[in-house]
Amino acid sequence: MTLIPNDQRIHTVSADVDTRNRKSALLNSNVESVTMADITQTVSEDGPIKYYIAYYQSTNPGAWDVREIYNTTGITFTWSRVGDELKATPSEELFDYFGGKWTSLSVDPSMTAFAGAPSTVGLDMDYADIRNDGAVGDAIFVGRAKIDATGTITQESGIENVLVLKRIINTDAPQQSGN
Repeated sequence: MTLIPNDQRIHTVSADVDTRNRKSALLNSNVESVTMADITQTVSEDGPIKYYIAYYQSTNPGAWDVREIYNTTGITFTWSRVGDELKATPSEELFDYFGGKWTSLSVDPSMTAFAGAPSTVGLDMDYADIRNDGAVGDAIFVGRAKIDATGTITQESGIENVLVLKRIINTDAPQQSGN
């Protein structure tokens, strides 16, 4: 696979254009032809950042649904409901510090204020976090919390959002050193 250097420029021409080099050997030594296939391979799913994107919704009591939209992480997630939250159990550890695998996740960062009388002004906030789930290991929990005007936090039973998990794989992971 040809890797395109980051500082190179790319000029494209139609496939029927004759691209034989007619320059000097010195100028030709700085020219490399690449195809769209080369570009596709350069930015393929084999890159260091892997994504898992899922749409989720839940009402409690009631139905819940998770739809995987995109997954290049190599991890399979098993979803279930735990109280007012949805839980995703991964098929492998999300973190492997010595193997160079780190994970971050987010949901839509927008927070919606709800208005009303002074005693009801507050904030609804979607969240996603990775928690150790006992013997299972790390799991992802998503939900919605409501913060009222007094600062009291309560779980909301109806949630709907998009989860974005980003897994970074460093093939040259740092090694612990020192005394």
